[in-house]
Amino acid sequence: MVLDESSFKQLARSFHVRFNKILSKLLDIACGRDPPLFFLTTISLYILSIIGTYFNFVNLLFIGFVNIQTLPVLYEMYEDDVDRVAGKLVRKMKKLYRNVDSNVLSKIPRGTIHVQYQNLCAAHGDYDFCNDIF
Repeated sequence: MVLDESSFKQLARSFHVRFNKILSKLLDIACGRDPPLFFLTTISLYILSIIGTYFNFVNLLFIGFVNIQTLPVLYEMYEDDVDRVAGKLVRKMKKLYRNVDSNVLSKIPRGTIHVQYQNLCAAHGDYDFCNDIF
């Protein structure tokens, strides 16, 4: 079997684009640019670490495999109930996030460095320097 070079290059290009998108999303999560996804990731990793203290890796793999095999069937059987409960849970989580955002996250000072650079650029009139920074 002979592989065509152009198809291999197209596959590599496609892989490269997808890999860069994944890395970009991971960077956004790590930097906190998407706060809901950041908190969801933090909570998920925390829950996974708690579960990991009680089970070893092989047991976690087995439990994951059993869940992958059974949960789709259970979801199809009880789809309406699961959707109703999940909807309530999503609404509660959005309300909780709004409360945390208004009480905690909005009080974190941001943008002081950005404002200082803008003032520096305006004072010196060097807008090429500012475009390089921003």
